[in-house]
Amino acid sequence: MSFTLKNRKYREGYGTAAPTSGQWSANEVVINENPAANGGPLKWVCITGGTPGTWVAVTQIKDVASVTTIAAASNVALTANIVEIGTGSFNITLAAPTAAVSGNVATVVNPTAGPVTLVAASGTVVVGNVTISANSSANLLSAGTSWYRS
Repeated sequence: MSFTLKNRKYREGYGTAAPTSGQWSANEVVINENPAANGGPLKWVCITGGTPGTWVAVTQIKDVASVTTIAAASNVALTANIVEIGTGSFNITLAAPTAAVSGNVATVVNPTAGPVTLVAASGTVVVGNVTISANSSANLLSAGTSWYRS
């Protein structure tokens, strides 16, 4: 995989919250100068320019204490950032994301010999390939009542 670095045309700054005033352009970034140890935004990205524009929080990966291990078919509200499969070949039903976790990224890790399928709970949508093969992982992004596989 290759990529090209380009001169950045947009501002990047530091603060403790997304801006509430001033003119901002899409793709400008404010890095959190006081991020929480577990959770909390790492930075904010302006997705629609304006005064002050529309900002989305980019959350940080939680520490290993936030790992949830699943050993059988179950309903899961992805409140931890990392979900590890303890055994394979079953379904995980994903509860709808709440406003508190909208925009969060969760990683589902399947280190087992069997596949795991992500199933949408009532009122929820799972978009993308929903089967996580043995010995692989998937990143999920919450948005409204949907989970997107990235």
